[in-house]
Amino acid sequence: MLEGLKKKAKKISKDMILVNIGIIALGIFLVLYPGGAKEIICRIIGGIMSAWGIFKIFEYLIVKHKAEISVFPLIGGCILLGIGVYVLISPGLLSAIVTAALAVILFMGAVFKLQYALQFVRNQSKLWWIQASGAILLIVTSVIAFINPFGGPGNIIMIFIGIALIADGIWDLITIIYISRFLKNVSEDITTNSSNSSKYIDTTAEYTDNK
Repeated sequence: MLEGLKKKAKKISKDMILVNIGIIALGIFLVLYPGGAKEIICRIIGGIMSAWGIFKIFEYLIVKHKAEISVFPLIGGCILLGIGVYVLISPGLLSAIVTAALAVILFMGAVFKLQYALQFVRNQSKLWWIQASGAILLIVTSVIAFINPFGGPGNIIMIFIGIALIADGIWDLITIIYISRFLKNVSEDITTNSSNSSKYIDTTAEYTDNK
């Protein structure tokens, strides 16, 4: 059971590390290319939608010869392909949504920090207030990103969000390392206590047999 928990914790840690590395990379991209960031992100979304639409269309054309299936996958694929191509041609269609989506990512980071803070409280860690403060700060940051009080061109807000994403990703990586070390120490303590208990039982049994 203990080994299963350790493997599960390692998998979660690896997944979270990859996610936060991606967030840091996104933040660096926004800081370095604030002017064209929205357009590039929109074109990536358009490309993904187009590819998914083409996949659904080919899937329908291939499967329809093997079984009687609904025509809805074909219609859905055509709609996805049409929207994707339109976004690729006119990326400004999603530009307003991109800023809101990035603000949501920051807000989700705040939610994770609140979870970390609660977990630290349960583990009686004195560092819980740091996570709670980070969550509050990130909530404020996400609200600023959403309402965009800077006005004018989107360069300033993109750089602001980029810096926030970099800080959030680094913060979470440090937190993951701390939690991993904590879980490792707990696991070692449990193993040690279990070993000591086994030795005590064996000694007691041997003493009883000799008696």
